[in-house]
Amino acid sequence: MRTLIEVYQHQADECARLAKKTDDPKRRETLLKLAAEWTQAIQRGSHDSRGRISRGTYNGPERRRAGKMPPP
Repeated sequence: MRTLIEVYQHQADECARLAKKTDDPKRRETLLKLAAEWTQAIQRGSHDSRGRISRGTYNGPERRRAGKMPPP
């Protein structure tokens, strides 16, 4: 089972990969912003020694977009 850090890193990597593939500048910008948000979520999280993010510290992009938390 992957840790949340690994999941967040995968999401960031996937957004960056897709940004490289698109020809649409607006979509590229959005994907790069999402990649940065996933990376920031890793840095903001409270991690234990195994790389797990403590319960209740999910700060990924989807939660902000869903209106469940204020922007950083």
